[in-house]
Amino acid sequence: MKKVILTLAITLSLSNIYCQNLLTNGDFESGQQPWNSFASEGAKANFSIENNGSNALKIDVQTLGTNAWDIQSLQSFASELGKQYTLTLRAKAKKSGSKIRVQVQKTTYTSTDIELTTDWKDYSWNFEAKEDNLELAFHYFQKDLFYLDDISITKASKKGSKGGAPAAGNLVPNGNLEKGDEGWVNLADNGAKAIYSINEDSPYEGKKSLRTVVMSFGPNTWDIQSINNFASVKGQRYKLTFVAKASNPGKKLKAQIQHNDKKIYIPKDYVLTDKWQEYSWVFSAQASDMQIAFQYLDSGLYEMDALSIVAMSKKKKKKKKKKKRN
Repeated sequence: MKKVILTLAITLSLSNIYCQNLLTNGDFESGQQPWNSFASEGAKANFSIENNGSNALKIDVQTLGTNAWDIQSLQSFASELGKQYTLTLRAKAKKSGSKIRVQVQKTTYTSTDIELTTDWKDYSWNFEAKEDNLELAFHYFQKDLFYLDDISITKASKKGSKGGAPAAGNLVPNGNLEKGDEGWVNLADNGAKAIYSINEDSPYEGKKSLRTVVMSFGPNTWDIQSINNFASVKGQRYKLTFVAKASNPGKKLKAQIQHNDKKIYIPKDYVLTDKWQEYSWVFSAQASDMQIAFQYLDSGLYEMDALSIVAMSKKKKKKKKKKKRN
């Protein structure tokens, strides 16, 4: 019994280290510190904490400067040159379609633009650190009201680090393909042609991965797809992670969270390279017991491995203090 408890304690400890947020106060429950927000070169913006049960950063952009970087929110984090990281955050804007720029910087600059909606949504971005001790920056280059919350940077998984073992808390049966195609439904319907096989020669990790060769398409994007179930809970936030590559860079793969009976379909498209790369997506389940589906949008070879869906911790709401009566 003692050995079991000790093993569990070590496993949980390693899991916490692996998933540790490298940012401080990414949920703004301690106000704006240590975030550094400013407007320069004639730009004007107000930065404040919005509280609606829990804190979020509110950015009111009133006047733009001459550059996209004149209005920013910054925080440094302990990156390591050449390491892979995953940024996740929740965000929204007053106007649908408004954009913010996410950038990691020092003497190098790597960025991506995110298009927001008027509802809170989860976003993620994988990047490679080009320097040690980078700085995360949010650039606000459009006039609007922006809201940010639950910002996290964690180290991405290393190739082979799990040796083919299932990811901790993985809700997808056989997501690492070590049991072949058990639990997976691989379709080629309505005249579409595709060959599915288990790759045992050069998987990403472990001993097996899924290989798909798309030969011809049917009339629908979902005619060729790989499907698996996961035990979702309605309203719970989850993080999907997988690694994939294609025979040629630029081939598209659609990941879709779905529930056919309830006609719920939540898609996200990915553009693959010809090398193994990790991808992730934070989403909210709109029903219980949903499916994850991968739809292959181009002809040619696809490979996929190390798929996991794990539940994300719920943010605790602050209790409002009762005013004392005199």
